[in-house]
Parts: sequence; C-alpha cells; structure tokens
Amino acid sequence: MIELIENDVKPSVSDEQLIEVVTQLNDFGIQFCLDDVGSGINTWPTVKPLLPYTRELKYALQNYKEHLNESAAENHVTFWQNLATKHQMRFILEGIEDDNDDAWADSMNIDLRQGYYYGRPTLMKIHPDDPD
Repeated sequence: MIELIENDVKPSVSDEQLIEVVTQLNDFGIQFCLDDVGSGINTWPTVKPLLPYTRELKYALQNYKEHLNESAAENHVTFWQNLATKHQMRFILEGIEDDNDDAWADSMNIDLRQGYYYGRPTLMKIHPDDPD
C-alpha cells in the first residue's frame, strides 16, 4: 500500500502523471491510498479523478475536532465513508485519541481506525549499520 499525502513539491505533479504511475503500481499489485481526504487540497474535486485507482481512503478526525461541531463532523465523515463504500474501498478513520473518539467511531459504524488510542507508532531500523 502506498499512501499519497498532500505535500507541496516542485515541480508539481499533474493528475495525468500521478495516474500513470499509480496505474503501473496497480499492475504490480501495489495498492494506492489517499490520506487526509477532506482536508487541505484533498477535497472532492481533487480526489475524484483518482478514485478509480484508489483502494483506501483515510480521514483525519483530528483535523476537524477543533473546527466542526459533532453534527458537522458526522456529516463530513459520512460523506467520505459513503464514497468509500460506493467505490468498494476501505475507509479508515485516523486520529482516534481517547475513549470518546473510539465510542464516536462505534456510533458511526467505522470498523477500521488508527490513532494513539490504540498504540503509538514504533520506529524500526531497516539496516543494522544505519546510525539513525
């Protein structure tokens, strides 16, 4: 699985260039994930052309906790969750940090979740001689 994250790169990458690479990766069995959908530039118009090549959408709950009331957040998550279901993709809710977030995800019937509530990421050395 390769996750596409929003990042300002120079030169910029067009949808056509990205789709060409993602198609080749898909041909090798490597799946494509869109991270942080619904935030930054990862909005519906930007994400739409990439959907046929995507197998997973990740929605970052922490990006909206401070800006949306519960009802608005619920509507926002439901939009992306329904989009993933319609296109037969996995939908992962990121940013689960406490019992309240976990209970809220339960109420939204979200079965795939990610966040510090479940455990902190672990760093691993890939090469034993690597000083970092």
